[in-house]
Amino acid sequence: MAKTKSKIKSHILIVEDEMILYKTMSIFFIKKGYSVAKYAKSYSDAMKRIKEKAPDVALLDIEIKGSLNGIRVGEKLNEILDIPLLYISNLTDEAIIEEAKKTNPNTYLFKTKTTNMEQLAVLVDFALTQAAKEDKGINIKLNNNLPKVIKQKKLMQEETRVWFKDIEYIISNFDDNSKDYLLYHSSDEKDYYRRSNIKEMEKLVENCPNYEKINRSSLVNLRYFKSFIQPNIVVIGSKRLTVSRKNKRRFIERIKHL
Repeated sequence: MAKTKSKIKSHILIVEDEMILYKTMSIFFIKKGYSVAKYAKSYSDAMKRIKEKAPDVALLDIEIKGSLNGIRVGEKLNEILDIPLLYISNLTDEAIIEEAKKTNPNTYLFKTKTTNMEQLAVLVDFALTQAAKEDKGINIKLNNNLPKVIKQKKLMQEETRVWFKDIEYIISNFDDNSKDYLLYHSSDEKDYYRRSNIKEMEKLVENCPNYEKINRSSLVNLRYFKSFIQPNIVVIGSKRLTVSRKNKRRFIERIKHL
């Protein structure tokens, strides 16, 4: 059976206190087909942008506004998302560079007045390609009308490789005919399905640091956590899901780091 890869636009976080340079990079990468987070000139700005939408890669200046520098942003990103980091700085101090190395960046570029954007684009692409190799993803089928498909046993749709980082949540028991299937909702608002169960998926995502079980039939990707709207109701992407009493304490501990 033929397989395709889902094409979801990669999202870039740029943390840079020079507005002109930020605009230059933002316009450049948007033209390259990426989405770019709003202007972030400080650590607190960066945390707001991450909350708005989880990035797939980060371009970090080190000297930014406020008491916490770009290396602190890199450390936080390692804690909560584990995405590629690229430092772009005019600092050449060996101690600073050694400190930056501890966050395991993909590269450290020296900032100049004529920063080569095409070279930067290649480095970003390489970093994302390497990250994709580490994310094995899963072959699943696009859901046009899943209840009807299951009922008629017409399971001939083309399989698609979807990366785990792009899946917002995975649920079972989503209708009367679905007990042997899982529904996967991706960040580009598409639903996919696969014959499987939650226990099997727990094993598949155990090496993916952002997944958490919130009830007996739901796994969520913490990258897409938005908020609690009730004591036991959480918003993942645009979906409201129930957090069970059994899973709530661990879930709260996990999102404290977001």
